[in-house]
Amino acid sequence: MASRRILGLPILALVFCTFTAFAQTTPEYRGIWVSGWGGLYDTAAKCSTTIDRVRSGNLNSVAVQMRRRGDAFYNSNYEPKNPAVASTFDPLADLITKAHDTSNGKQRIDVHAWMVTYHVWQGSRPPANPKHPFNLHPDWLLRNNSGQTFIDNEYTFDPGHPEVQRHTFNVFMDVVNRYNIDAINFDYIRYNSPKEGYNPVSVARFNHRFGRTGQPAPSDPVWKQWRRDQITALVRKIYLNIQATKPQVKLIADTITWSPAVSTATQWTNSARAYNDVLQDWRGWMEEGILDINRPMAYFREFNSAQAAAYQTWIQFAANEKYNRQVIIGPALYLNSVSDGIQQMRLTRTPTSVGKKADGVFGYDYKTPNNEGVGLTTVLDAWVTPGSYDSTTPAIFSEKVAIPSMPWKKFPTRGHLKGFVGGGTSTNHLDGASISIKGPVNRSFISDATGFFGSVDLPPGRYTLNASFNGYLSSSTNFSVTAGLVTTRDLILPTP
Repeated sequence: MASRRILGLPILALVFCTFTAFAQTTPEYRGIWVSGWGGLYDTAAKCSTTIDRVRSGNLNSVAVQMRRRGDAFYNSNYEPKNPAVASTFDPLADLITKAHDTSNGKQRIDVHAWMVTYHVWQGSRPPANPKHPFNLHPDWLLRNNSGQTFIDNEYTFDPGHPEVQRHTFNVFMDVVNRYNIDAINFDYIRYNSPKEGYNPVSVARFNHRFGRTGQPAPSDPVWKQWRRDQITALVRKIYLNIQATKPQVKLIADTITWSPAVSTATQWTNSARAYNDVLQDWRGWMEEGILDINRPMAYFREFNSAQAAAYQTWIQFAANEKYNRQVIIGPALYLNSVSDGIQQMRLTRTPTSVGKKADGVFGYDYKTPNNEGVGLTTVLDAWVTPGSYDSTTPAIFSEKVAIPSMPWKKFPTRGHLKGFVGGGTSTNHLDGASISIKGPVNRSFISDATGFFGSVDLPPGRYTLNASFNGYLSSSTNFSVTAGLVTTRDLILPTP
């Protein structure tokens, strides 16, 4: 036994030296969420501190919450500025300027505009600003199957209401078009439970589409799928319009990974709570290609064996189901010790059994980076330098690394289609028109609540587009798809 231990020393030394010599240099996302609830960027000085701290941890990305509850931490054309921010100050513009500054060797930081999608107000007292969307549009509020609008201390706009979809689209594209952001990300892009979505307009749309009356049951599979489709339609519409106007901007969704964890597509549809409870089909979005990045919020405690196992199952499933896009894992730093948080971040680099792996990690969150009360500066230092929290050499973020490239953006081989379908006039948008395309591939789909339709990742070539809707004559047109471009074709169906 003694001779075997002595013989092993050079080998162990070699392994140690190998770890010491080669730090992680492969491009990966390294980021952190910075919540709008913490007052962390409502002044220029705070913006500087936030970006400086992000850089000190050798991070290359930051998600800053720009839309919290129907308000804006930027100069919005659609919603009022958060009252904590001076009217003369634009936090988003200031953060972008400082994050993108590479003078004197500074690391460029990608800025992700973090946007809460459907929640519009929190708490029972309404917002003071009469121009807040909650005050302007009470008829857009989501209801549960008992008719309540104030649910779990939240008011939410209903994803099935056409005006909600139009407004939300406008809010997102306003940021994309007017700011030099690197990414925009959906948060709460979902329902809260299968008992929600009963705004009268939404129910009327559903009943009209399927020839029904009354109120569907929360568990009705057709009603559940219809609600999933409303959320997917917004994701698709925003994705295609970003591709058409600023294709370099990434579209990200912060997605659900509650227990039970799943490891197969069949388990996803049968038991995943994202799919079945909150009606968020993020696996389907990745398969269709309407996200650039899926960022699962894998909020599990490493010290709890069952939760630790669920964490690993989810990150493997997400990596395996990223298709031709990317996935960033989002561990809950706030639920874990500093050491366990680092352990969970390291696990994101482990390949799955089929050789896939995540493209990076994003920790939640900047304000509470552990459950021990250890300050952010100390935590960031532990990510850069080996020490008592993690003695592994090299430290997890010992060196700066680049952002991973996106081949489908940088070297595109496919193109896309988008358009609106109207009945009689261009302003009479048709909800639920049947759309088909024939060409190098054939596809069928329907128009959304706003009359929009689209299809991503089409092989280049010539296609025929056809649309039909009850009460109108069908119409068709030809179009071409070019790699890297979005073709726009609107159709107006004639009246008989």
